[in-house]
Parts: sequence; structure tokens; C-alpha cells
Amino acid sequence: LPGAISPEKEYLMIAHYDGVSAGPGADDNASGTSAVMEAARILKNYQFESTIRLIAVSAEEVGLCGSSDYASRAKRQAKNISGVVNADMIGYPLTGDTTRLVAGSYLTHCRLADSAFVYNQRYGIGAKVDLSDSCTGSDHKSFAAAGYDAIQIGEGTSKEIQSGKNPFYHKPTDSLSNLYPGLIRRAAQLMVATVAELARPLAKATVPTEFALYQNYPNPFNAGTIVSFRVPHSSFVVMNVYDILGKNVATLYRGNADAGIHRGVWKAEGLSSGVYFCRLQAGSLAE
Repeated sequence: LPGAISPEKEYLMIAHYDGVSAGPGADDNASGTSAVMEAARILKNYQFESTIRLIAVSAEEVGLCGSSDYASRAKRQAKNISGVVNADMIGYPLTGDTTRLVAGSYLTHCRLADSAFVYNQRYGIGAKVDLSDSCTGSDHKSFAAAGYDAIQIGEGTSKEIQSGKNPFYHKPTDSLSNLYPGLIRRAAQLMVATVAELARPLAKATVPTEFALYQNYPNPFNAGTIVSFRVPHSSFVVMNVYDILGKNVATLYRGNADAGIHRGVWKAEGLSSGVYFCRLQAGSLAE
């Protein structure tokens, strides 16, 4: 979901879709993957300042391979990943409390865990959120090791799961009949609330409320830049770029635009460096 204001700033919601040969993997990790899929279904109806990526990674069970590859490439490319929320095993109440979830980070306390705690209360999700900095066995670890803020939303800590508090862990009995849908729902709601709040929602995509021309990104720029705008209703839109003398040097958008947020890309090859101005007109509205 590309961000409308700061597309370079990214928040990731992830889960691993692989299991183990010993069992069907309803909890580990179809439960987490289902939460990410449900988040995609919900969030596609909204637009945000920052980019949200919803990702299913492979090969977690054999060494966090998929997430390690993604995180290491992101680090090499200097990606601005501002937060990662990972769902792993969110379907079985380890302590018998069917509302208890753990917001866990890897080795160090992470601000995202505090955010999840706050948004659980703010939106009345009803989870009992425990915080932990000793969750080491899932894909958030790959991103934390690469220097990104990352947490896991799960049914327990790594130690709790490994010690056998989930009697179905990596067994043929890890089936749908042994899951607690209410716990999965709360975990999915907690992930959606955390990522959506951090990415800063603008408005529901189908109900824009204002006319706006946003700051281009990047700025300053070299070869190209993106200019986003929002129109409150279907309009014929013209977006031009002018140099400091008022000469029209580029048309980034010309045509009908439905209500919502749109963008134009300006590739400025062949033009001298300097100050340029963008003008947006949609019907009687102009900026």
C-alpha cells in the first residue's frame, strides 16, 4: 500500500507461511499468515502517509531464511523501514487466558511493543498484552538484527512455547479444531491497529474530504520525483510544473481523476537544477 505523503517510509506486517512435516500447522503458522491476509483485506480500503507492506515469508522453520534475506537486502539498499510487526502462533492460549498475547522483541525493549500496548487500550481490543524482550525464534529477529525496530505478536514467548505450554506445537494435532478464533481475532486487530496508527491514516480511500497538493518526494531530487494530490470528487485535473520564470516545463497529470489520492511522476532529465513550482487545478479548485 504505497504511502501518499512519505512513500519511502515503510511499515511491514509479516508472517511465515511454511510449517513442518510433522503436522498441518494450523497454529504454526497458518494463524499468523491468516492475520496478515485479513489485514490486507481491511487496509486496502484506506490510504496512509507512509507505505505499508504485507508480506508472507518462507523458510522460517529452517532458520528464518526468507526474512533474513529480505532484511539483509533492505539494509544494503538503505531502506527506511520504520517498524516491523510479525505474527507467529496466535491461536492457542498458553496460560488458559483466551485474551492473553505477548508483544515481544529481540534482546532489547522496542518502542513498537509500547505502541501495541497503547493501541490495545485505545481501541478496546480486549487483549491482555504482556511485554517481553526475549522472543528470539521468529522472523522479527531478522529485522531486529539488521537494525530495524521489530516485534512479534504471539500467544507466548519463545521460552514458553519451547517448554511445551502449547501441547500441539509441531505435532499432527496442530489442527484448526484446537485453535481459539477469538485470540486470533484480537491478535489481528492488534497488528492492524499498530501498523495503521504508525503509518498514519489519511482518510478512507472511498471518502476523501479535501483538495490537497502534497510536498514532492524526494525533495531536493536529481533525476525524478513524485508529486501526490487529493481531490474530493471526480474532476478533470491538470498538474503542471513551472520554472522560476513561469514557463511550463512539464505536465504531470492531465485527465479525469476519481475522488481520492493520485500521483504524478516528474522525470526532469535535461533541465537545469534550480527551483520549480507545481500547480494543481481540478475544476474550480487550484493550488
